Amino acid sequence: MRRKHKGCTLIELLVVMAIIAILAAMLLPALSRAKAKAQKIKCTSNLHQITVGIMLYVTDNRGRLPQYQQSNKPTLDSLFQKCRYYLWGGKDTATRTNNAERLLTRYLGQFIAECPLDKGYRPGSGLDPAIYTGSFYKLYGSSYAYQTAILDRNGKSQAFEYPATEVLWNSKPEGLKEVSQLVMAGDFTVSYAEFFTYGAPNYAYLQMHDPIKYEANVAFVDGHVAAKTMKPAPNHLRNGDYTIVRSDY
Repeated sequence: MRRKHKGCTLIELLVVMAIIAILAAMLLPALSRAKAKAQKIKCTSNLHQITVGIMLYVTDNRGRLPQYQQSNKPTLDSLFQKCRYYLWGGKDTATRTNNAERLLTRYLGQFIAECPLDKGYRPGSGLDPAIYTGSFYKLYGSSYAYQTAILDRNGKSQAFEYPATEVLWNSKPEGLKEVSQLVMAGDFTVSYAEFFTYGAPNYAYLQMHDPIKYEANVAFVDGHVAAKTMKPAPNHLRNGDYTIVRSDY
C-alpha cells in the first residue's frame, strides 16, 4: 500500500517563515557591521600607503614634506593641480588626466585614492548640489586631504592668495612639534575644521565614516594611522586626540 505524505499546515509554514525572518533580522545587522569594518580597514590601508609615500618623498627631497600649492598657482612640487588632488600619484583617478607622473607616483604607483565610505557632501553643506554631487573622489580625484594649511579668516600666510594658516607647508618633520598628534593627512572630511575658522561653506556637513559621531581616519606626521572622532568647536583644532594646527597657532 502507498503511504500518504502529510503536507505542511499553514500554521507550520508561517512558523518556519517567522523563524527565518527572525534569523535574518539577527544576521543582517552583523553582516552590515562586518562590511563597514572591512571598508574602514581598506581606508586605513590606503592611508598607510599614503604615509609611506610621503616619507619616501621626504627622504628624496631635502627632508621637506611635500607642498600643496604656492601663491595659489600650480608648481612642480605641488600636490594640488587644476583644482584636483593629484598628490597621491598614478593616472587611474576620477580626473582621467594624461599627466605622465604626479608628485608621488614614483612612490605609490597606480594608486587609487578612494575610500569605500566616501559619499561626499551631505545635505546642508551650503554647496550647490547640482555641482558638488557624488563622492570626494569623483569631485576632486581623491578621498583624502593633505594638511598643508587650513582656511582661516585670521590667517597671515604669505604662501597663499587667501587667508590661511600654514600647517605642514614647506616644513621638515623634525622641525615640527607634537608629531604624534599633528595631522598630516586623512579622510577628506578632516577639512571640516575649516568651517569653524573660515565660515563657509559649511564643511561640518561632510560625509564621514560615521556622520553622526564625526569619525574619520587620520594619518599623523610620525607615520601612524588611527580613527579619530572630530571634536566640535572650540576644541576642533587642538585637543587630547589630535592637532589640526601647529603648536604655535
